Amino acid sequence: MKNSIRRRITLSIFTVIFITILIFEAVFIIGVRQFYYGRALGILSDKAVSIANFYNMYLRYEDLYRKGTVILDNYEEKDRAELQIVDIEGNIIVSSAGFLHTEKVDVKSIRTLKVGEFHSWRGRLDTIDGEILIVSTPLIMGNSNTIVGFIRLVSSIEEITITVKDLILKSVFLSTFILVLSLILASLLSGSIVKPIKHLTYVSRSIADGNFDIVADKKYNDEIGELTDTINFMSNEIKKSNSLKNDFISSISHEIRTPLTSIRGWAETLSEGSINEEETKQGIDIIKKESKRLTKLVEELLDFSRFESGRINMNFEKVDLNLLIKDVLKQYKIKFENKNLEIHLSLDEKITFVHGDLDRLKQVFINIIDNAYKFTSEGGKVLVVTEHMLKGVKVTIEDTGIGIPSQELTHITEKFYKGNSKFSGNGLGLSISKEIITLHKGKFYIHSKEGKGTKVSIELSHL
Repeated sequence: MKNSIRRRITLSIFTVIFITILIFEAVFIIGVRQFYYGRALGILSDKAVSIANFYNMYLRYEDLYRKGTVILDNYEEKDRAELQIVDIEGNIIVSSAGFLHTEKVDVKSIRTLKVGEFHSWRGRLDTIDGEILIVSTPLIMGNSNTIVGFIRLVSSIEEITITVKDLILKSVFLSTFILVLSLILASLLSGSIVKPIKHLTYVSRSIADGNFDIVADKKYNDEIGELTDTINFMSNEIKKSNSLKNDFISSISHEIRTPLTSIRGWAETLSEGSINEEETKQGIDIIKKESKRLTKLVEELLDFSRFESGRINMNFEKVDLNLLIKDVLKQYKIKFENKNLEIHLSLDEKITFVHGDLDRLKQVFINIIDNAYKFTSEGGKVLVVTEHMLKGVKVTIEDTGIGIPSQELTHITEKFYKGNSKFSGNGLGLSISKEIITLHKGKFYIHSKEGKGTKVSIELSHL
């Protein structure tokens, strides 16, 4: 459990509850003490001050001993608190305890009291068992309000102390029980959170080991549930990508092997010297054709590798877009004528230059026009249009070919994806074209309907 998320969650929940209970416990203890001790002090102080005020008024001119005797004779709560009359020197001259006190009282802290004020003290004395509460208030004589002594009420608060301690002890036991219970519940709660995370960890490791058929169980519609959906989606995408990659490798192997077989066969035939001049020329043409095919395949593989590793170099410059398209169409003029394909070219003369990589843009247009040539039957049409727009230019290449099935259209620009048509290439051409347009900060669209044809639209920014 060390350094685990379960431990951190448990400790976090426990810490919050612990601090909450600690604050509650502190408030409770302070409240209990103030309630019980404050109530005892309030009763005792009210009693002392009321006695002093009464006799200060009606026995104002009596001496301290006489005043104390009268107070003692009329004092009716001897069983609750001891009443003492103390002179200004601290001598106890009258006491309701029934015996003579020989000890002196420290009056330093009460000499400064004024009439109606009181001083309290709580603690323990050597002469009295248990904790006591003492309240002192001044007695005066004459019109000058001269303080001649003090009334002291001494009350045992041992029972209050026991009650307070008992309540505090019970609250501590209750808090401890709550803390232990919260620790158990926090552990269970964190376990319910960590368990699906452990399951997702196991699923992720299985996917990393190549098991793409495993599916993570979704139990909650929360963040973990969302993570579960993401992992399952990722697994499916990796599985699809892996399948496409395997198909791609198989296709590439076939496409490499086929021209190599032709080249090797004709090379061996030519080396034997057993064929006539016309056959020799035919063999050389086939070797040249298959070599070009291999060269193009290798270039596409190199481009793909550069795009994947982010090492593609773009040389941006002023590019005359209309002129570029004319040059590309010139390369295909003979091919189009041999296949009896009509070319309709509509160039917007408002278009001057775009900011781009000439060679890469040429690669894109060659790829798209080559697809239009391959997938359009004899007698078909290919339309190439450039159009000036407010924020840039738009190039549209549309054919009347076989079109793309709707289920393939969303995947046609994905890496390694090959359509089911016999004319489909190695699955890199359109993917690389889209990457090139993206690097130009442009947009690449494909619209197609099976049996009707395909339209490719490219949007680029002005210079």
